[in-house]
Amino acid sequence: MQRKILFSILTLALIPFFYNACSQSSNTAPNSANKVPVDDPSATPDFSKLTPTCFVPETNNPIIRLGSFFSDSLWNDPHVIKVENQFIMYATADTIGRLPLPVHYEENIKIYRLVSTDAKNWTLSPSIAVFERPTDPMAWDGKSTETPSVVFFKGQYHMFYTGYANQKDPVGYKIGHAASTDGISWTRRPGALISPTNPTAGPSCNAGITECDFMQYVVGEPGAVVFNEKIYLYFMAQGVVPAEGRHANAIALTTSTDGVTWGTPQKVLAPDRSIYPFATWRGYSTPNAVVLNNQVHLFFDVVYDTTGSMFSQEKIHHAFSVDGISDWTTDGTALFDRSQFSWSDYGINGPSVLQDGKNLYIWFGGQGNVSAFPNMNFGIAMATCRL
Repeated sequence: MQRKILFSILTLALIPFFYNACSQSSNTAPNSANKVPVDDPSATPDFSKLTPTCFVPETNNPIIRLGSFFSDSLWNDPHVIKVENQFIMYATADTIGRLPLPVHYEENIKIYRLVSTDAKNWTLSPSIAVFERPTDPMAWDGKSTETPSVVFFKGQYHMFYTGYANQKDPVGYKIGHAASTDGISWTRRPGALISPTNPTAGPSCNAGITECDFMQYVVGEPGAVVFNEKIYLYFMAQGVVPAEGRHANAIALTTSTDGVTWGTPQKVLAPDRSIYPFATWRGYSTPNAVVLNNQVHLFFDVVYDTTGSMFSQEKIHHAFSVDGISDWTTDGTALFDRSQFSWSDYGINGPSVLQDGKNLYIWFGGQGNVSAFPNMNFGIAMATCRL
């Protein structure tokens, strides 16, 4: 849901499932090459270089754009892992085509698998979607599936995604879970993993009226990582903050030691109002989690209010925590702004970050003005930070 530049008032969330085998504490699959070789001193990363200005965008961004791989494809929602010497990207595409601007992205959105050896030149593998809406049109995710996040944990790949029955009604957004032995053929968990708690009711606040239910209205946009022998599943949650007076987006978390049973979701990262005042900023969205230097780093987009019921995804920001739950350190400025690039002048969103030796890669989605910049609507870009 890193998608649309302008979309309606609320956005997405998550919860439980199944599976087994031996565990791994990184965001990569078995035999992954994301760790720096101990016999290569020159590859030792310097994490102090990870600053908002570290990432250098590719000159030919977006590297995946409108019409890549098949006609009228609209690309978004990248999530990248590495298996041995191969980068694997899970991303979404729709084929609604070029409609009156802005081009919409809300029909049958499917999840595709792409592969690369250099992180920037990609090939579909297989040539068809690896995950999409079920055959039952009445299912909770019977409209579309998007925002995939994939980790390898206890012998299986686990995919978390946003699904919905009606894109026009964001209170129906939920988080789903599927598993796979090869990362290509997936078995979906029956029912949603995480749902909003009471999306059609008025604000439900505690006795002190200091905090309402942080995931009452919308949940979605999962970002999973393996940390401390658990799956840490971050997601966007929307509720009401009484002191601020209306809906606000925060990042929430649930964890699992087995991929089956999940803890109670908790809000872990609220917007820093000294950087993003509530008067104009809704909050945070589309979190991506990665373990760097034994810390959890979150990369996410920042949502700007355009009206009381519409917003745009304006910036990509970064924060980190030692335990992945509390005491977050948030950068003072954003990594990227949508106005920074012609191909993302309508919006920027959905970051995915991966460390490969001294290279720290980030892929992210963007939406540009297709009439002014042909073949640049709903594309995926990348940038590199040399640590």
